[in-house]
Amino acid sequence: MGQLALFEDQSAHKAYVPEQEHVINRLRHILAQLQAAQAWPWEPVIVKLYKESTLPQLYGLVDDAAQAEHFRHLIEEEIARLDRVLAQAA
Repeated sequence: MGQLALFEDQSAHKAYVPEQEHVINRLRHILAQLQAAQAWPWEPVIVKLYKESTLPQLYGLVDDAAQAEHFRHLIEEEIARLDRVLAQAA
């Protein structure tokens, strides 16, 4: 270890940045689950978490803005479809 390393801020952690392949695969998996579902595949609390937190975070992690928007569009279509199914069942 060099002397300069002794004075570096060791508490500064690098932010975790997931591999693009992993982010895209997760979005593909979520989209496939939604497309295959006849009703919401998750409990209401999980649906809320996905809508408010998980999906926006995943879209933000996609490097290509056009690709992120493409996934957003496809997933939002499926969300709207499943919300209509839920409303009709009520």
